[in-house]
Amino acid sequence: MSTDMSCEEHGVIRCLLEGFLENYRAFKSGKMKLEDEAKYLAISSPGPSQYCAFVEFFGYFKDMEGLVNKIADDGLFTYDFIDTEGLTADPTLDFLERLCSGDYDAKGKDVVIASGSFWAQNLKTREKIISCIGRLRVKGANMRIYAQAKEDEPYIRDISGTIKSASSFGLPKRVPISFIKAGEDLIHLEFPSSESTMFRLVMSLDLNKLDSDFKDEKTKKDVAIFFDDLIKKTVRPELAI
Repeated sequence: MSTDMSCEEHGVIRCLLEGFLENYRAFKSGKMKLEDEAKYLAISSPGPSQYCAFVEFFGYFKDMEGLVNKIADDGLFTYDFIDTEGLTADPTLDFLERLCSGDYDAKGKDVVIASGSFWAQNLKTREKIISCIGRLRVKGANMRIYAQAKEDEPYIRDISGTIKSASSFGLPKRVPISFIKAGEDLIHLEFPSSESTMFRLVMSLDLNKLDSDFKDEKTKKDVAIFFDDLIKKTVRPELAI
């Protein structure tokens, strides 16, 4: 939540965060139940499985709300999902551009992207994201994508065969958290939202700066494994049993 944001943007972030916390607490308390997943899907609302994943993710840290407050000034962002022209303000693109820059050594790093529709509602954003993916591959990153979007959709069909062979498109269900993971250091994730939600809330974490925030003996490697496991359980549902 950078200091150059307007008061309106700060207010949107706070509103989105409070909405997330309400559902997050409802799942933790048992008011939101996993067996009701289908009911949420029927109304295109974020389901219990998504909040379950977030409870597990924040379980690696000592204090979830303390962590969010700690990174609020430079790690929480919002963007207008409906605004197809607002590309420069899209924090996901900003995150990828940082990975593409000379400041980040992408060579040999596993960069994983998990998404639902893969920005199907904003094809200009999808095009730019795929451009970043190509640039990261040139820099030597090992790129993998997991999405419900299909390989023959616009711009996805242009992704190199090398990346496609390591990726999975057309997933029958979405990965519970939409995220980008770069190595074991950087995580960019999107909080749950319905498809009709105009404003989205995202968070960027540099895990190297959070050593004192990890619970017990948890490390950034444990967090990286958690996100890898989210992928495995989605691509191979039998692993979730």
